[in-house]
Amino acid sequence: MHISRRQFNKLAMTSCALAATGAVPPVFADGPMTAQQLVDKIINLMGPAWNGASYRDTFKMGNPNTPVNGVASCFMSTFDVIKRAHEKGLNFVITHEPTMWTDQDFLPPVQNDPLFKLKLEYVNDNKMIVWRTHDSWHKMQPEPMNTSQNKQLDWDKYALPDNPRMYHFPPQSLKSVSNQVAEMLPTGSVRVVGDPEFQARSLTHGGHGISGNVEGLEAVDVVMSGEVREWETVEYGRDLLATGRKKGLVIISHESNEETGMVLFASWFKEKFPGIRLEDVPTTDRLWTL
Repeated sequence: MHISRRQFNKLAMTSCALAATGAVPPVFADGPMTAQQLVDKIINLMGPAWNGASYRDTFKMGNPNTPVNGVASCFMSTFDVIKRAHEKGLNFVITHEPTMWTDQDFLPPVQNDPLFKLKLEYVNDNKMIVWRTHDSWHKMQPEPMNTSQNKQLDWDKYALPDNPRMYHFPPQSLKSVSNQVAEMLPTGSVRVVGDPEFQARSLTHGGHGISGNVEGLEAVDVVMSGEVREWETVEYGRDLLATGRKKGLVIISHESNEETGMVLFASWFKEKFPGIRLEDVPTTDRLWTL
């Protein structure tokens, strides 16, 4: 596509102005790349994993037609993450989890809330954009969240060939397994149900709801799960132990369960878009225990 002298001068002036702040937008032949154009390219690269029907994988805040100065990938688009992204000169936030505190980013409960209004105002005033990739990123193969966590924990060597979410390892105490999780994952809030000295030989990832955790406890010695409903899974585990069964539950936070998966997204993005500035902005686990 031909670029007129006027278009060229306009692009050059825009790039110089942004360069002074350290933020230079990626450029197409006809102008800076917008967030929508970049998302279209991401969707194309995701191929069959892209789920166009997902209510999760959509723009959440900001104008998709805004030119991209830089990208911040994150586990969750918290207010803190959005502000840190802006301070770094990154105006396009790609998040894995919600922006408005519910899975659907459902507006009616919060649209009159002062905090929501403040967060939205900050995004709009600073010409930022927030887009979410959840369902489609999980569908990429190999599954990114599990792949990245296995490497973080050094559990690849224990994973079963036909099920990388299940592990067989030499006998070790439940306390030892839990300590490894606490030391290797970005978390300060690991909680455990079970006898600390119980000698475990197998572990699997559980789910958020009770069904996956019940199945896991039947199949292996220990289930590790994030975002559990305590009134379901934890109480089931307590009653199971009361029958004399030797089992363990390792409860981790949402962040520590998936933060590393978005670090992997950052690597994937940089490989696919080497000319676009991207930084991973850690959400970090804000839970702590006494």
